[in-house]
Amino acid sequence: MLCLYLMGLNLSNHQIAAELGLNKDDVQKMTAQLRSGVVEKKKRLS
Repeated sequence: MLCLYLMGLNLSNHQIAAELGLNKDDVQKMTAQLRSGVVEKKKRLS
């Protein structure tokens, strides 16, 4: 949830990784999954 909030603040994956104390590769995977989920949700609402 916090990652999604930070994405909404338009932080880079590198910045999110630093804020959350995570590996940047893990953050890349997490943000990719969240972005695809948001796109899928928008498609269903249209």
